This record gives sequence, C-alpha cells and structure tokens, in this order.
Amino acid sequence: MRIKNGTRPKAEILENLTAFGFLAAVDLYDRGYDLILFFGGTIKGQVIPCLLASPHLETFKVTDKKARVIATQDSVELNEEPGYKALLEAIYKPSEAKS
Repeated sequence: MRIKNGTRPKAEILENLTAFGFLAAVDLYDRGYDLILFFGGTIKGQVIPCLLASPHLETFKVTDKKARVIATQDSVELNEEPGYKALLEAIYKPSEAKS
C-alpha cells in the first residue's frame, strides 16, 4: 500500500507545476489563506484548466472550464492515469511503501 508523505513546500509545488505550464496565483496564500491557484497547465497530455491547492490541508481540486470538480487528492479511480500520478508527485513528497 502506498501512503502520502505530506505536501511539498510551497516553492517546490510552484516550481513543479509551473514546469507543466501552469500560471500560479499566490496572492491569497501570501495573505494567509491556504490556497494557491494554478491555471492552464498540461500534464502528460491532459489539459487542466484550473487547479486549487491547499498545502497545509494537503488537498487539491482540479476543475473543468465550468468550475466543476473533476479530480481531488482522493480520486483513487485515477491512480493508474499518468497525468494524475504526475500531479500527485508534483504536490506531495515522495511516498513510501507500507506493508
């Protein structure tokens, strides 16, 4: 079984997601809110219009163009999708195996 090992620091999340072409809006985070917005990235061929990340809560939401949530950190049905795996790796610290 794989377990999450917490979120990466803000700077790493920004670096990792901007490498996928996302534009980041950190103004809310910098004002004390646990929210970083990312817009217009492409991960493993999957276009992601909007991503909302809450590093301290260790959560994220991916939305479509109509602001409907299409994925979260708990979307286990997507675990085998390359884009979802890459997104998890961009946001979370490397996981460790647990028997």
